[in-house]
Amino acid sequence: MHGDSVTRVDPDSFVLPVRRIGVSGGTAPFFRLKLKRTEDKSVDYYIGKDLSHATDEIGFYEKVLLLKKRPGANEDLLPLLDFAFEYAGVLDAWEEGFREGDASLELLVLRNLYDGKKKLRLLDLKMGPKTAQAGWQGKTRMRAMKQGVVDALSNSTVEGFRLEGFDGCPGSLASKEPIVDAIPLCYQVGKLTKLSSSLRPGDGIKKMTKLSSSLRPGDGIKKMTKLSSSL
Repeated sequence: MHGDSVTRVDPDSFVLPVRRIGVSGGTAPFFRLKLKRTEDKSVDYYIGKDLSHATDEIGFYEKVLLLKKRPGANEDLLPLLDFAFEYAGVLDAWEEGFREGDASLELLVLRNLYDGKKKLRLLDLKMGPKTAQAGWQGKTRMRAMKQGVVDALSNSTVEGFRLEGFDGCPGSLASKEPIVDAIPLCYQVGKLTKLSSSLRPGDGIKKMTKLSSSLRPGDGIKKMTKLSSSL
């Protein structure tokens, strides 16, 4: 528990208990949040992220809130913060199927990118030449060693980042993978596509995502993730 060191969200603002939702990657569980009162927001405006898997993020979001309330000498940072997730605070909740004696949840209440959308195209970029450390977030030494092999074979050691995953990948891009047709199993195709993506240099990733040099908050984010249909 983080006590009074974080911003607390009123539990009465949400429908409880909360339901866990499936994610395609990462270790942090996410939970569906439903607002009770929605005068200016949709019921699905927020999503919950398990704080126990995001202890290294909470300080950042709290600083963002503070800067927005009292920018002071850091006023020039405000336009940049428009690209950060909207953060409301920490919600104390319990999960569906909660039993007496089970620990309650602390959830980061963040803007839900899927709100009002049927489908999104999302990129998972791993930053840094080394992307796994034994002991971090329960990572075993063996898994860290295996990840180190992937790092060495991928763009991580070339330019310091790699494309790890792609949700909502269009068929026009997936069909470009040269050995997909030879491996019919979806699981194997996923592995091969993931490996192929991680080998792409930064310039290739930029071409895939058609990044604009004149990005703006709001519609700029849409431009970042909008893929060319001619890939």
